[in-house]
Amino acid sequence: MRIGIIVLALATAIIHVVLAIPETIVPFFLNALGYLDEAIGLALIALLWLDGRRLVAQRTVS
Repeated sequence: MRIGIIVLALATAIIHVVLAIPETIVPFFLNALGYLDEAIGLALIALLWLDGRRLVAQRTVS
């Protein structure tokens, strides 16, 4: 489900940028930045969570 949210956030950011380019609508660019921030944040949280699980698994095995 997290991957779907990240993909949809990136798609929404791209749509906002495409719609903002012809008329340089600043709020659309800001919305795109917000959606990119959300997607990057969710991806980083997922990566850090996986690394944490690996560390815990390694410590319990050894």
